[in-house]
Amino acid sequence: MSESYPVKSVSENENQTDVCLAGSHAVPAILDGKFFAIVKNENGSVKAKCCLCSNERILSGSLNATSNFLKHMRTVYKDCLEDYNNYSNEVAASSSSVRERKRKTVAAPSAVSLKHARQQTIELRGSSQAAADQLITKYIVMGMRPQTTVEEPEFKALVTGLSDIWSSNRRSFLGVTAHWINISSLSRESAALACRRFPGSHTYDRIAELLNDVHENFGISNKVCLTVTDNGSNFVKAFEQFGVKIEKSDDIEENDDIEFEDVGNISANPLSIHDDADSHDYDISHTSLPQHHRCSSHTLSLIATTDLADIVADNHPYGRVHHTTFAKCTAIWNKCSRSPKSCEEYFDVMNSQPMCPCPTRWNSLYDSVCNLTKTSDKLKDLCIALKVPVFKDYEIKFLLEFIECMKPVADSLDHLQGDKNCFMGHLLPTLLRIKDKLEDLCNRQLNYCAPLCKGLLQCIHKRFGCYVDLDASVNEYIFAAVSHPFFKLRWVPVNNVQSVRNLFLAKATQEALSSIVHQNNVPASAPVDNDNFFSFESGHTPPTEIISDMEILQYFDDKSTSLEILHKYPTVKKLFLKYNTGIPSSAPVERLFSYAGMVLNKKRACMTDENFQRQLLLKANHFAKCTAIWNKCSRSPKSCEEY
Repeated sequence: MSESYPVKSVSENENQTDVCLAGSHAVPAILDGKFFAIVKNENGSVKAKCCLCSNERILSGSLNATSNFLKHMRTVYKDCLEDYNNYSNEVAASSSSVRERKRKTVAAPSAVSLKHARQQTIELRGSSQAAADQLITKYIVMGMRPQTTVEEPEFKALVTGLSDIWSSNRRSFLGVTAHWINISSLSRESAALACRRFPGSHTYDRIAELLNDVHENFGISNKVCLTVTDNGSNFVKAFEQFGVKIEKSDDIEENDDIEFEDVGNISANPLSIHDDADSHDYDISHTSLPQHHRCSSHTLSLIATTDLADIVADNHPYGRVHHTTFAKCTAIWNKCSRSPKSCEEYFDVMNSQPMCPCPTRWNSLYDSVCNLTKTSDKLKDLCIALKVPVFKDYEIKFLLEFIECMKPVADSLDHLQGDKNCFMGHLLPTLLRIKDKLEDLCNRQLNYCAPLCKGLLQCIHKRFGCYVDLDASVNEYIFAAVSHPFFKLRWVPVNNVQSVRNLFLAKATQEALSSIVHQNNVPASAPVDNDNFFSFESGHTPPTEIISDMEILQYFDDKSTSLEILHKYPTVKKLFLKYNTGIPSSAPVERLFSYAGMVLNKKRACMTDENFQRQLLLKANHFAKCTAIWNKCSRSPKSCEEY
């Protein structure tokens, strides 16, 4: 049946009536045909005729709200109220007995059904408090149960017990990866060091202790030159208290959340932190951490998410177009993510597979919009095929301008999150390139996204002000960029070229002098000649400053951009190794947790922490070695022959 009409089944005893529901909505007793009979039903909104009225009066209401029908009975047929109440109780009791018989029937399946039976599995997943409240409310309302049910001790025990069971797979871990430069090949190498269980409160002192413990276990406490983390305030505080040096900046994430990965639910919200909890249980008197750098890609992601939301909220005309346009985009993505048929229709119109955003990666939103507008002339046909609201012409133009404005940020994120070919020297040229491109866009006449472009430029200055201004506090990043053969001085603004050149020359001279001092401190094995008849002035030997300056000038004039040329310039090579060993992003350790979800799945939730870490590190490091082999073979015919 297409509509939710009740079907009466009368047993041998005519006084006992069961109500069978033919549709998807539960029909209350007042509408089952004894007092009112439904004449029209549209998605729960019904029209019913009064069976007690001689003229069969039609009343409107819904299956979930029968107050109109009850009010009619109280007003016109007061004498029938008691009959209705008794009848309603009988129907409720009879429906309960029917459900009980069905339950028993299902509990004793036939031999044929047992042949194909499978054990049911419960998907263990975390739920928010709001979702739990909604489920409990639905349980009480739809079952017409008394509100006092939630106050019963047995009900509370049930909810508490289920909560403990469902959250048993939730564990927090702290991942650590190491990255270094091969001195002979000057290539980037990396390894996963640890994925430690992090029980209890995630305070700054416990973070420091755990990191220090990893360093000591691998014997690298005196070798780590830089540690990269996200912008969590507790990470920052850990390095302020126990680190050698901390960047001075206001760019600290407002909340106190640390993005520890919860392997039981990788997409779960960050865990809340309390600085004053459990800090007295740990001996941190000998804890020491290296220099700290906050993840640049995380900061750029904050610009593309948090700051973008503020821009939309502060500019009402822009925000209105933004919301309506992305609402239509979301309708398309929802259709394609839920329906294989919609994906086929998408492919038929756009001649490409649909791409839907991932909630944990902002880049995926940008990529999805790009994929959607790749053939913008077909967007309207796509909306018609999927039966979603059709884009207007100005909304399509808005999407094209949005992509143009966000492209510098998106491309920079992809670049900085690289693993093998990304060095700290990429950071400053990348940030200055973002600033230059946004300034060029602001000078153009944008019809819709001018507030967005201006807001993004302001956010770059707010979060990376000292970097784009080449402040003295970022000299180490300047050395990293200039010592990279691909960049040298090409990325430096014209007004700053001379000052940056002089700064690098001074640093190179200092490095050369320190090397000579170190060599002079080595005891000489040759005998000392006491004959001072011949005396020569030391000035006849070319000063170290001149030698260093000549090397740097030759390096600047070298047209090659390959890392191999650094072998010809030993001073520059030392500076490159010193300032480019670190990486600008913590993306590699985030990729570590993509393997974590594979290792610690729901069927292996009983795995011990030590066993989990061992298997995860084996998988991650084995894959890294395989990738290195594949990359070498794909770039070198000689390597293919050796393979």
